[in-house]
Amino acid sequence: MRISTIIAPLVFAASLSPLACGSARDGGPHEGDVAQASIALTNVPAGVGCFRVRASNADRVVEQRFDVTPGDDSSAYFMNQLPIGAVTFVGDAYDIPCADIGTGAARSWISEPQAANLSIATVATINLVLRPNGRATIGADFQGSSDAGPATHIVTTLAGLGGARGSVDAVGPSARFNYPNGVALDGVGNLYVADTGNETIRKVVLETGEVTTWAGQLGVAGSTDGALGTATLNEPFWVCSDAANLYVIGQDNTIRKIAFSNAQVSTLAGTAGQSGAVDAAGAAARFKMPTSCASDGAGNLYVVDQGNSTIRRVVTATGQVTTIAGTTGQRGNVDAAGPAARFALPFSIAFGSGNLYIGDIDNRTIRKLVVATGAVTTIAGNGDYGGADGAAKTAATLATPYGLAVDPSGNIWISDAATDSIRVLDAAGVNVTTIAGSLGVPGSLDGLPWRARFNGPASLTIDALGNVYVADELNHAIRKL
Repeated sequence: MRISTIIAPLVFAASLSPLACGSARDGGPHEGDVAQASIALTNVPAGVGCFRVRASNADRVVEQRFDVTPGDDSSAYFMNQLPIGAVTFVGDAYDIPCADIGTGAARSWISEPQAANLSIATVATINLVLRPNGRATIGADFQGSSDAGPATHIVTTLAGLGGARGSVDAVGPSARFNYPNGVALDGVGNLYVADTGNETIRKVVLETGEVTTWAGQLGVAGSTDGALGTATLNEPFWVCSDAANLYVIGQDNTIRKIAFSNAQVSTLAGTAGQSGAVDAAGAAARFKMPTSCASDGAGNLYVVDQGNSTIRRVVTATGQVTTIAGTTGQRGNVDAAGPAARFALPFSIAFGSGNLYIGDIDNRTIRKLVVATGAVTTIAGNGDYGGADGAAKTAATLATPYGLAVDPSGNIWISDAATDSIRVLDAAGVNVTTIAGSLGVPGSLDGLPWRARFNGPASLTIDALGNVYVADELNHAIRKL
C-alpha cells in the first residue's frame, strides 16, 4: 500500500441565503437548534472517498473529515456520514464531540461559541448544532476546496489485542505483548518485535499473524550471548535489520546481533554495563544510552547514541564504531557538518537514498544527515510542541517523533507518540500531514485512518509494497496500515 497521490484541489463555490437558528429576541437560539444547508461538488475524480471540511471565522479554525458516496449524478458526491469523534478548535484549542441529531447515520457538527461567516469546504449537508448561549450561522457564500485523497491507509491490528498485556504465542488477537517498541522486517515475510516488557524478541508471520517467541528468555534480563533460547536480552526496545541479521538495542549500552542463518546471538559492539563515548572496534567501543539503529544495506549500521548526543556508525563486518555527527556531551540545535552539528535528545533514525533521518525529541524536529558529507539540516518541525500539519519547517509542529521510516516513494513516516498519531513528511519535504490517528485522542480502534486510534505508537517499519507496521506500545499490539 503506497501513499496515494494527493488530488489537485477541487474548488467549488455556491451562493446560499444565510441560515441562522434564531436570536435571543425571538427566544432563541436554543440548545439543539440546527442550521442546515446542502451543497454538491461536481466533477470529482473517480475513487475519491473522503474530504476534509474546514470552517473558520475570525478567531478559530475547525477541521473534520466526511465520508462521501456518489450521488444521483455520477459526477456529484454527497456526504454519507460524519465521523463520530472530536472537533478540534485550533486557536482556543478544545474538543467538542459530534452529537446525533436523529438522522440515522448522519452526525451533527457542533460549533461553539459563535461561528459566523464560515468558509466551508465540503460536498454535502452542513449541520451546525447550537450549544447553550451559542449561535450558529452559515454565511451566504460557501467556497473552498477538498484536500484529501482516496480513503486509503486502512488500519488493522495484525497481532495482539488493544489494552491486553502478556506473553502469549498465538495467532492475531489471541497473541499478547508487553510494551512492544521496536519493529523490523526480514524481507521474507516476517516481522520482528522488540517486546520490551517480556525481555524477548517476538516473530510475527505477516501472512497469518502467527506470533512466536524468537529470542531471549521471558522475564529474564541479561546480556548473555548464545543460541536464541539461551541468550538473554536487557529490555530490548529497538530492532533493525539487513539481509543477514537482526540488530537489537536495549539497556546495556551494546549493539547485539542475531544472525538469521544460524540463530546465534552475539555482541557486535560495546560492552554490557559499560558506558562512554569511545570510537573503537567491538567490545572496546563505548556507547551511552543508544536508542535506535538503521542499516544502509551495504554493511553499515547507524546508531543514535542519545546519552552522548551523537550519531555513530558501526561497520557490521568488524564492529568498528565511528562518530559521524555531533560532539559528545554537547546538546543543542545546530545545523552543520559532522562534529559541529548539535542534537538535543535524538531518539529515532531511518535510512533512505544516502541520507539518515533523525527524530530530535527535545528540538521537536526531524533532522537530515547526508552520509557522504556529514551535513545536518532541519527538514521538519518549527520547534514548537504540538501536532499541527502544514508547511514542514514553518507551520508543522511535532511532539515526540519516536519512530521514523522511509517508504518506497521517499516519504518519511513518523510515529508521533505523544499525539497518538501517524504522520508523513512528503518526499519533496514540503508538508507534514497526519495520516492516521487523532491528535491527543488515544484508543485502539481499527478502520478508516482518521477514525483509527493509537495509544503511544513507537517504532514503525515499511515493506517493499508500502505497507506500514507500527508497534502500538500502550495498546500492546502490532498495527498495520
